[in-house]
Amino acid sequence: MKVKGQAYLNIASGKGSINSAVVRENVESNATRVTVSDAENNVGTVFVAAKGLVDNKMMFELPPTPPNNLFDVRFTSQTSVEDEANPTIQIQGVTFPVTVVINNPNQNYTIVNPISGAVLGTAIAGRMNSVTIADARTPYIRLMGQEANVETLSVVATPNPVSANGVVNVTVPANGQVTVGLYDAVGTLVSTLMDEVKTSGVYGVDLNAANLAQGRYIIKATVNGVTATTAVTVVR
Repeated sequence: MKVKGQAYLNIASGKGSINSAVVRENVESNATRVTVSDAENNVGTVFVAAKGLVDNKMMFELPPTPPNNLFDVRFTSQTSVEDEANPTIQIQGVTFPVTVVINNPNQNYTIVNPISGAVLGTAIAGRMNSVTIADARTPYIRLMGQEANVETLSVVATPNPVSANGVVNVTVPANGQVTVGLYDAVGTLVSTLMDEVKTSGVYGVDLNAANLAQGRYIIKATVNGVTATTAVTVVR
């Protein structure tokens, strides 16, 4: 994706003096617009940027998530712009069905519910794409790009740090029993997040940190004797 004005990128890291609004406009105009609307005509918009386009995500951080009954759309990184390969959008306070419009993406996407693993639709590069989601059990929408690597077991927690609710995404390279556990700093199992037979793919599970003590935890995913871990920090 061609970037307009390389100088703008330096502003995002504090290396220039151009107004931050100009930087945001430049990034958003070069990113893929994703619009989420619900049955009550609430509308939220986020942007998927090419890797390297965003120099400082702090510029796109959103205010704290509102109460659960209020409409809200954001990435699980708590930003309005994300440049990860397979970003996850968090939605709340929506009335289903929900319509997701992905405007002219620069690559194909498979749209999935990371909690259930259900495929919700597809988006084709260079087109206006619209996907309708009727299942109210869809608090997250993940955009899986073609470059996604499902050959290696991996586990990622977002957001990180987390204060209340998050999601743990597990990439499962082969069919098998998938066990995901949350452990404290001394290696004691705090809770089992998943213990199910899954086929190859990307899955997610809710991470409820509201009742966890502040500190560092380890999330361990095991499939067919192979283990992957990641650290997550709970803050208050």
